[in-house]
Amino acid sequence: MMYPSAFEQYLLELTNQARIDPQGEFDRLITDAANQVGVTSEITAALQYFDVDMDVLATQFASLTPVAPLAWSSALATAADGHTALLITTDSQTHQTPGEAGILARAQGAGFSANYVSENVYSYAYDALFAYAGFFIDWGNTATGIQTNVSHRVNIMNPSVYEVGIGARAENDSATAVGPFVVTQDFGRNNSYQAQIVGVVIDDADGDAFYDIGEGMGGVTVTVTPTTGNGGSVTTSTWSSGGYQIQVSAGTYTVTFSGGGLLGPVSETVTIGASNVKVDALAPDTAPEPEPEDLNPTLSVSTRTVSVAENSTGALLSLSASDPEGGALSYAISGADADLFRITGNTLFFLAAPDYESPQDTGANNIYNVTLSVTDPGGNSATAAVAISVTDAVEIAPTPVTNPTPINPDPKEAAGQVDPVLLAGDNGPDTLIGGEGDDTLAGAGGNDVVSGNGGNDNISGSDGNDTLSGGAGDDQIGGGLGNDSITGGTGNDAIGAGQGDDFAAGGEGNDVVNGGAGDDTIFGEAGNDTVGAGFNDDVVSGGAGDDSLGGGSGRDTLFGHAGRDAIGGGEGDDEIDGGADNDFLAGGGRNDIVRGGTGQDTINGGEGNDTLTGGAGADVFVFNNFIADEVDLITDFQTGVDMFRLSGIANAPGSGLAGKLDALDVSDMMINGVDGASFTYDGHTVLIAGVSAASLSLDDFIFS
Repeated sequence: MMYPSAFEQYLLELTNQARIDPQGEFDRLITDAANQVGVTSEITAALQYFDVDMDVLATQFASLTPVAPLAWSSALATAADGHTALLITTDSQTHQTPGEAGILARAQGAGFSANYVSENVYSYAYDALFAYAGFFIDWGNTATGIQTNVSHRVNIMNPSVYEVGIGARAENDSATAVGPFVVTQDFGRNNSYQAQIVGVVIDDADGDAFYDIGEGMGGVTVTVTPTTGNGGSVTTSTWSSGGYQIQVSAGTYTVTFSGGGLLGPVSETVTIGASNVKVDALAPDTAPEPEPEDLNPTLSVSTRTVSVAENSTGALLSLSASDPEGGALSYAISGADADLFRITGNTLFFLAAPDYESPQDTGANNIYNVTLSVTDPGGNSATAAVAISVTDAVEIAPTPVTNPTPINPDPKEAAGQVDPVLLAGDNGPDTLIGGEGDDTLAGAGGNDVVSGNGGNDNISGSDGNDTLSGGAGDDQIGGGLGNDSITGGTGNDAIGAGQGDDFAAGGEGNDVVNGGAGDDTIFGEAGNDTVGAGFNDDVVSGGAGDDSLGGGSGRDTLFGHAGRDAIGGGEGDDEIDGGADNDFLAGGGRNDIVRGGTGQDTINGGEGNDTLTGGAGADVFVFNNFIADEVDLITDFQTGVDMFRLSGIANAPGSGLAGKLDALDVSDMMINGVDGASFTYDGHTVLIAGVSAASLSLDDFIFS
């Protein structure tokens, strides 16, 4: 087995930290966003060289969803190390050197039984942290300083991979351009994979409760004993790098660390299901740190910098937060100027209208700095620092009217109604803030900040990278051209992101949120939302409520989260996750990955060669059409629990339902080296992992 070096173990720990808590990466990698300063001078140099847009980066990180940690794969490490050696030999940065096999063939040649492999390479890394930052920030020569498809970050956060192998080599030969370190990360999925307890034992010299090179403790005995389920204890030892992993069946276990320099044995109880779970141990106090069940909440804000004219008490920005466990969340404000603000619902306001001529902020410079936080029932929190700039407004004294003509009172005013506001920007960067009526706010050109506040508003961004917020009320919001950030706020809103790589969030209420041309990130959030992708590679998230989500023509990633959701992938190689509750999931065209999550889900892969996973609960796999030469894979079918619903199956006259089952030609088959079964009809094959042909009966099928 090829074990990780300390350098490679550090990269593994950084990668798993990001997967478990991606929203925390901004604060871990960036120390001064305003000045593009990172945690090391080399990272700072890269941020400033590529001119990375910190607001875009923060928004992207805030949209990421935690996923399970990765296990180490010796086979993938062998493939990665071989590729790294060739990068040094050819003095290049590429995924395939001349005459070299492709990524999948390399992994299979190294002994990895692969269904899917992806790869990150960096031939010019200063150190391990720099290599990781380059992958996760994904800096590059674009308008935002971030690569358009963020494919390196996507590889790290891909929930469909379970293992990683890393090949890192030092290269200090002055005759080559690559170095001082060359790194390859190979990520893989094997559909027969069984979850593992993974982790590292740390002699935490710097007291940061995180692995650093030189802190790993080898030779520590790790014993895993089941408290529920079957089987006896399993024991392994930590590698020289300090890492370890043990494959176990689903259940609850006691993990005990002992020997190898620890002061005494320490035990921790952990429950594992279908995904890897991380349990670490620290020395000298040897307190193990299991991956907690109570994950940190996520927090995103519509913008981190706000500019507002004096004398306004309208909405400044919107907050969006979620708790992975679905717990109730509470917002708070801290920082130097916290006492001057309030949060109502999920919106930030001044307590009193600011006066440009008499600033109340700590610096007395009309820049108010606060930190917004969200806390879950377990005390876990997430924060976002924002700055609100107050601008001078032209204050015109009212013109007296002589000999006014008496008129009847305005019936709207008599009824307590509010007149609407009509505001239109110009081609510069405008700040438009509506009132409490049904306002029309049009941004025009430039990077505009538009806030509707109360009322049923009509808001348009037009050209530029705009920040648009509906506030309270049933608003209609259009992003237009540019990379826009849009939040609906409370109410039943209709949002169209428009062209560009946009972020759009519906907020509370039953919203309709649609992307457009560009790689969009679209959130429905609380309420029963209708959310649709556009033409490119989009991320679509429903949030709480019974949502309807639709992919577009690109390679989309769709998450239902809580609620009874209906999700369709559309065209493209899509990835769909239903989340909690009873969902209806349809892959659509091309080759999709569909996961039901918890609940009793109905899953239809549609056209293409699809990989379908029901998850916990009694699921139904639907096949309405059978297409010759297509092959679908069911990864977790449970006989007697899950069902197949098949349409159009012809049987021999008089044979009844048994004849329809006979027409499927159910047989045993090895699937990726694991026992399984298959059935075929009209040339369309369905592979079923982990079951035998004999175990499948009429009770597992519904024929219609």
